[in-house]
Amino acid sequence: MNPHGITDSPFLTSWAGAAHSHAPLTSTTIASRVPGWAHWASTRLHVHTTHRRSYHAINLPGQYYHPTEHSRPESAPHVEIPDSVLDTPDPWFPHRLAIVGNTLLFPQWIPTEVLCIKRALFPTVGTPIHTVVATLDEQAHAISGGYTRARDQLNTVYHTVGQMLVNNPEQLTETVSEPFTPADVAAAVPALGKHQVGFICAYNRQAMTRTFARRIGVWHLTVHGQPHAVVTTGRLTRNSVFHDPLYAPDNEAVSVQLLRTLLYTRLSGSTPQVMATPPTASRFRIAASRSGAATSTPSAAAALAFVTDYPHAVSGWQALTQWAEQKVPRLYITVTEQAFTHAFTTIASAAARAESVPHSAVGTVLPLAWNDGRLQRITYHHNRK
Repeated sequence: MNPHGITDSPFLTSWAGAAHSHAPLTSTTIASRVPGWAHWASTRLHVHTTHRRSYHAINLPGQYYHPTEHSRPESAPHVEIPDSVLDTPDPWFPHRLAIVGNTLLFPQWIPTEVLCIKRALFPTVGTPIHTVVATLDEQAHAISGGYTRARDQLNTVYHTVGQMLVNNPEQLTETVSEPFTPADVAAAVPALGKHQVGFICAYNRQAMTRTFARRIGVWHLTVHGQPHAVVTTGRLTRNSVFHDPLYAPDNEAVSVQLLRTLLYTRLSGSTPQVMATPPTASRFRIAASRSGAATSTPSAAAALAFVTDYPHAVSGWQALTQWAEQKVPRLYITVTEQAFTHAFTTIASAAARAESVPHSAVGTVLPLAWNDGRLQRITYHHNRK
């Protein structure tokens, strides 16, 4: 650790003067964000001490998320500042934080996400970034317009994207983790072509396995092939993509809006178009089973399609029971409306967070039913072709 501490280190003193306590954190241009993020970082510095060492860090305002409380890390989320950078002046550090985007204010984190930001952010310390910042800010209006259009286009296929997040994150990871080349960026914003700006996923291959598509995106912003800054994107959940005010065009950094435009355009182009047809009871099925064999197990994909098609448990229960009553012979469902509602809500909540659907809830939303003296499984047709 720097023997004089961080307060008089060349690193901090090179940018602390840019801080302004009343400057905005959430705005579009990088220049307008810099004073606020300089103040944010300087007021969140903290010394963390473990049984092995002490180190400086920037505390994040959120908390670590884990489905079970006992497995949550004890410390609050924080981005460690390596001792090696404290002797390096970096007047552009607040610009780098401003470029990272509003995800730094996100309320819930996974440890690998925080670690990836730290590993990607600090190797760029001391690297000039002002020319790229100037061009991004000059193009802010055009980039924001493109971001809005890309988000609207993604909305037309998000039914499929949301289901892939839960049921097939590996396939989605292959799509969302591919680099964006300088040619890709220049096609979206020609003025950036002179800087040869690109984006490369900052997670290592091991961290990208299986669930990367469900995580906060951490990307290197490269200039002529060299990392110059870090840009983050929120998770691909419906709330983060379409509703969270942190990521609204008027609030988010232009750097993030550019990356999200590229990402959403790619997703829209690689995802089959799904016609916006209203759900019908004809999608319910009796799962086939051999005589004498155990009743079939419902699939998470079928349950997720059912929950996605119906906005509320009440409408889902009504559709299911009406279909069962109209069958000949009539079906008698083996779960109560209360149990169904609890399971439906559980699946909807898991889907909203892009988590795996609990198997116990699947068997309640798609329950067993008595069919002419036989106990059979109800399922839901989820292929919308």
